[in-house]
Amino acid sequence: PDQAAQAAKNAAEAKGQPIQDQAVAAGAAATKAASAAGQSAQSQATRAYVAAAGTAAIGGLARPQAHDIGEAAAHAASYQDGSLTHQEANQVAQQAIRAGEAIVFGEDQSNNAAEIAGKAAANSAKDTGLSGNEQCQKAYRAALAFAKGSGKTPKQQAELAATVAQKAAFRAELTPRQQVQCVVDAAQASASTDGAFSDTVADAMTHAGTVAAQGAGIDAAQVSGVVADCVKATEDASADGLK
Repeated sequence: PDQAAQAAKNAAEAKGQPIQDQAVAAGAAATKAASAAGQSAQSQATRAYVAAAGTAAIGGLARPQAHDIGEAAAHAASYQDGSLTHQEANQVAQQAIRAGEAIVFGEDQSNNAAEIAGKAAANSAKDTGLSGNEQCQKAYRAALAFAKGSGKTPKQQAELAATVAQKAAFRAELTPRQQVQCVVDAAQASASTDGAFSDTVADAMTHAGTVAAQGAGIDAAQVSGVVADCVKATEDASADGLK
């Protein structure tokens, strides 16, 4: 359903439709895909809310507007289920809206937006046949861009981007070690393009690598060693590239 929603949004965007229409298209596509996958009415309606409100929020609409579009999508999805009475469909939609709202807007909206952006970037990299490593890098960049706009410290930005990228690497079936390596590489690439000083780049790599190692489930006693190895591998690779 996430990929169907992304595809519908992209198609609407390509036709030059406003973000509202793109969001509605994403919601409808997610409902259809969830229904085809045999998901419950509740799941379908939640997916519809997340796809529609998420697309609207990422597209820059304010939360109330994005929420209204998501709400309409959840209602539309629940009413499509012919086996539910009007009242049951209404209850399903209300529960889906609450669940969807928590997913899209969460407690800390900026984390969620970064997560949604990172996931979308990784999915589109996957759909275009890019490697797991590249999916992870793209997720890192996309999440970092969102984190930067939310007034977080550079350390918080690197941590958030690393969390999102590690999940993308996990979904791409990279080993725990590869997950850390990929996040460290991404941190270095992002910090370097920002023109950061070398010690800042090393800090960003270590922070991001540590978050990724913890997310990847690497034994606590081994985290710092694995991160140090990955940082060294990245530094060696970039030194080779500069020769």
